Amino acid sequence: MSTATRIVGLDVGGTQVKGGYLERSELDRPDPDLLRGRLRAIDTDLSQGIGAFVDQLAAFARALGYDGALGVGVPGVFHSGSGELQRSANMKGIQGVRLAAELRARLGEGRIVVDNDANAAAFGEQWLGAGANTRDLILITLGTGVGGGVVLDGEIFRGPT
Repeated sequence: MSTATRIVGLDVGGTQVKGGYLERSELDRPDPDLLRGRLRAIDTDLSQGIGAFVDQLAAFARALGYDGALGVGVPGVFHSGSGELQRSANMKGIQGVRLAAELRARLGEGRIVVDNDANAAAFGEQWLGAGANTRDLILITLGTGVGGGVVLDGEIFRGPT
């Protein structure tokens, strides 16, 4: 069990990385207005290479108060065993990277979870949003790219990749 008192979340997009945090004591029912007030953003900058970009993500997580719990949503298809980003239509610069492992190397041990951004959004909607109190939902994301997440019987549906 993590001793983290704060859970930091990052949403990696083609133009921006958005971030925020939730205090562990707020897990049961966080105040949406309070959470919106905690949102921050930085530009997605892959111009200096993958290592510099991951350094930037780690620094952003620290600035948001990372103390051992981090969730990161990234557009793309992940290998279920290794966590490697296999394909991404709008984040080609980080394809082939095991982002959770790279972040762990910079932030130290802790609970670091990286998943497809639409899966993370679907899970969030089921937890606190339009899908609260439902067991099944489909969410479509529209942004720099188009994606989707499916929750079946309360769990994120994952295909073969």
